[in-house]
Amino acid sequence: PSIHDELIAALTNSTEPAISTINSILSQLPPLYQQALQLVLELLVNTSHHSEKNRMDAVALGIVFSPLLMRPIVFTQPAI
Repeated sequence: PSIHDELIAALTNSTEPAISTINSILSQLPPLYQQALQLVLELLVNTSHHSEKNRMDAVALGIVFSPLLMRPIVFTQPAI
């Protein structure tokens, strides 16, 4: 299975995914991807800390960014 599939399984197959399992899966990413992910997550945390002003709490950020961060590699052509 792909890293994407493993991560989705870890997040959906238990009521509270183990941080160690998620860390283990993410450690399979190339170092540059790990650094990029860390920067994006730091930006999202920083944004959520200002949610009283920007109205972007963790839920809103999840709605906006989860499709971008968790989309599968294989895409289908939209119907035209």
